[in-house]
Amino acid sequence: MPLLERSPEIKVHYETSGKDGPWITLVNGYARPSTDFKAISRFLSERGHQVLTFDSRGAGKTDCPPGFTLAEIAEDITALWDHLKIERSHLLGISFGGTIAITHAANSSRVSSLIV
Repeated sequence: MPLLERSPEIKVHYETSGKDGPWITLVNGYARPSTDFKAISRFLSERGHQVLTFDSRGAGKTDCPPGFTLAEIAEDITALWDHLKIERSHLLGISFGGTIAITHAANSSRVSSLIV
């Protein structure tokens, strides 16, 4: 179970699939786990993409105290990209994940495309 420790209280759970090709980061809706993306992750990685999924704060296996902000969740994406050495990624957000993706894209030059 890969975890990125942002602080002693914040540990972001993430998964990757695929070995080659452009990155796609999938951001789920509020309180929804990244496991919702299991089938699409497999589909995309089988077609030549590397896929990053993660549990946002307040969802799935990510540990964090209550009281986080939208900007902090968006910053988790940057921290994951830095940790995994992802220089650029397509960014897809569903529902509240779309809002997270837009917030991240507004502050990043590393987004190849944005899908909400």
